[in-house]
Amino acid sequence: MLCHPHCPNMSLSKKRKVDAECRVFQEKWSSSYFFTEMNGKAVCLVCSQHVVLLKEYNLRRHYVSFHADKYDNFQGQRRKEKLDELLSGLRKQQSVFTHSRDISDAAVKASYLIANEIAVASKPFSEGEFIAFSVAIDESTDTTDVAQLAIFIRGVHYTLTITEEFVEMVPMSDTTTAADIFSALVGALDRIGVDWSHAVSLAMDGAPSMIGKKAGVVTKFREKVRSANEGRDFWTFHCILHQEALCCKSLNMDNVMKVVIQTVNFIRFRSLNHCQFDSLLREKDHIYCLPYHTEVRWLSRGAVLRRFYDLREEI
Repeated sequence: MLCHPHCPNMSLSKKRKVDAECRVFQEKWSSSYFFTEMNGKAVCLVCSQHVVLLKEYNLRRHYVSFHADKYDNFQGQRRKEKLDELLSGLRKQQSVFTHSRDISDAAVKASYLIANEIAVASKPFSEGEFIAFSVAIDESTDTTDVAQLAIFIRGVHYTLTITEEFVEMVPMSDTTTAADIFSALVGALDRIGVDWSHAVSLAMDGAPSMIGKKAGVVTKFREKVRSANEGRDFWTFHCILHQEALCCKSLNMDNVMKVVIQTVNFIRFRSLNHCQFDSLLREKDHIYCLPYHTEVRWLSRGAVLRRFYDLREEI
């Protein structure tokens, strides 16, 4: 009795045949095509590419297309040694990933447990004794013309782990004299319970109220720290961001920046120019555009110059 091509029995027969055909990885494929089995998939030992269907045709096609030219030279014992070498490399790679994942999982679990204990005890995350700590401050005016004092602390624990945290943003609605800034700074650090004898340095900008020799914040802060640490050394640093800004001004790059800024403004200021330029960049498969230069943010100077240089042909 012949079955019609659309007969259900014929469909089931074909399905059983496909399911049974070459769906088990065969050991000979390892030496023939440098493949191994992982999680029900064939993995190339050379390039780590996966082949979902465990069929010899798929493995052979991949080997011939990508690796035959190089690995056909390995025959006999040399081929077996090369196979063992590739398998060993794969096992080492897997062990590294497994170990890293275990460490990462343990670290995440520990962090949750510690966070829970801190929350239950209603303690700040900066809880703990410091061997030494340094402070960085910066005073700037926000969009509502209110001066804001940003305070950061970096500490070294007894375990020699380094932590850096944002302490507080202190609004200064009245004057911003050295005495006002110093009072706000001391109050913020006292609120988190620092040991003043462990303070080693202060970083700030170069404003006169900060660096004044007689009554500046630096002078007042150094005196307070030395009174607590019995006169040991205390260092002060000019913030590296402000140093870079001062360097840019002293270099006098107007002959470069004037041309760059005028060109950028010509492209960005008019919507038609901007749209046409973006269209040009898309045609040339550029993934970024040309940013504005902002005088207040010195970091934008380097970003604009670098981008301008990269797009000089299009510009």
